[in-house]
Amino acid sequence: MSSPAPSRRGATTTAAATLPVPSRSGSAGGLAPSTSAPVTPAQARELQARAARGARGANGLSTPGKLRAATVVSVLACLCLSVLGYIAATTQASALSAASRDASRVIDLQSARTDFVSANAIATNAYLVGGLEPADQRAAYDAALHDGLTALPVLAGSNAQDREDLGEVASSMATYAGLVEQARANNRQGFPVGAAFLDTGSTMLREDVLPVMDTVILSAADDVSADLGRLSGARFALFGMVVAIGALVIIQVWLSRKVRRTINPGLLAASIIVVAVTLVASGMANGAVSNAVETRELRYISALGNSQALSAGAEARTAEAFMLIRRGSGQAYADEFDAAIQRAKDQAGRARVVQSPSSSYTTTELLEAWETGHQKIRVVNDAGDWDGAVALATSDLETDPSGAYASFVENTSELVAIQRNVTVDNFAQGATGLRVIAWISLLAGLVAAGLSWQGLNKRLEEYR
Repeated sequence: MSSPAPSRRGATTTAAATLPVPSRSGSAGGLAPSTSAPVTPAQARELQARAARGARGANGLSTPGKLRAATVVSVLACLCLSVLGYIAATTQASALSAASRDASRVIDLQSARTDFVSANAIATNAYLVGGLEPADQRAAYDAALHDGLTALPVLAGSNAQDREDLGEVASSMATYAGLVEQARANNRQGFPVGAAFLDTGSTMLREDVLPVMDTVILSAADDVSADLGRLSGARFALFGMVVAIGALVIIQVWLSRKVRRTINPGLLAASIIVVAVTLVASGMANGAVSNAVETRELRYISALGNSQALSAGAEARTAEAFMLIRRGSGQAYADEFDAAIQRAKDQAGRARVVQSPSSSYTTTELLEAWETGHQKIRVVNDAGDWDGAVALATSDLETDPSGAYASFVENTSELVAIQRNVTVDNFAQGATGLRVIAWISLLAGLVAAGLSWQGLNKRLEEYR
């Protein structure tokens, strides 16, 4: 007897008991295996990939990764600002310090040149007196020669060629001084040969000393131009500072959209510091350039122009004396006087500051007053009154030609000294201010870097 067949109801129940039950915790897009069946490695990898894609953006970088990248960029931007601001300010400070030193050297070299020419003018004019020269003129000659010679070692500078050139000047001036002494000795005894010694010394000064001095002066003047040219070269740093500001602004905007918070205090504070330092550094840089240009055009050129007018005036004074020493054959020196006085006027015309505090007359007006007095000397000399012409040329009265020349020398020398000191001080003060801003830029950049890191790090901690 065969066994009865199982009922359909029982079969269905038994089969249902062995089928897997779909999981309700499965992610959208598929069913997860039931707890009754093991998860295969392929399925585990798929689940991990889906979870990672949910946490990443379109570019494949997670939000915490983006925050870390933003932190690095912001910190580097602040440090870039710090370094570039420091480099720019110190570069300009170094340029102004060098300009202060080199401008002082140019004007002092020109003053030494003027001392030598003035000494020659004094010695030549004193020769006209005959016999024992006046004590005040001898003292003035000694002082001018001493000032010029003692300045040379100080002005030699670090340039080997300048040291050699100025050494030759000192040697030539020693020879010149010996020739002047021989001229004096012969003049005291009434020997006409004294004029030959004086002429030889004057020619040596004009041909051997002054050209060398002029070469050194021009070289030093080129150094000043190069120093001031370095000021504008530091502006390249401003571009980098603007880039740093742009990077911080972009990060701030991105962060505001990403985390739904309008302001990140740390990043905002860093941005404010960066902008403020950039504006201050830019203002200081532009101010330094503007002040340097104004100082060069107003003060430096005035000091140099008036100093050169003094030197040309002394050459004219020497020519005036030789015109009388040569008596009837002095026309060449009269022409030389005219050329020298014109050079003096031209140099005075270069200056924008042409009036000393002690005088109500400009340098040009003082030169013209002396030139008018010189014409009186010529008129008297051309009339055959050589003694009268010499008396006018050697008189120390303020109303005579020599008085007009003395007034020109006194007031113009004062003007040169004032403008020289203002030039040096302006350049030096500008350098000091830029050094201060250099350190401010450096410290501010470091503070901004710390604040930006702190602000972004707080957002990053929210993902940990």
